Amino acid sequence: MNTVALAFDLGGTELRGALVERSGDVIARVSAPTLAGAGSEAVIGQIIT
Repeated sequence: MNTVALAFDLGGTELRGALVERSGDVIARVSAPTLAGAGSEAVIGQIIT
C-alpha cells in the first residue's frame, strides 16, 4: 500500500495543496488565489470545491 499525505496551506493571497508520498516525493500540487475579499464563506466554499 502506498501511504500519502495531503497538505494544505491557507494563506492570505493563495490556497495551496499537495499530495506527498512517504518518501517526500510530491505526487500533485494545486494552487488558486484566495477569495479573501469575498468573505470567509467564499473561502470555505473554495476549499470544499
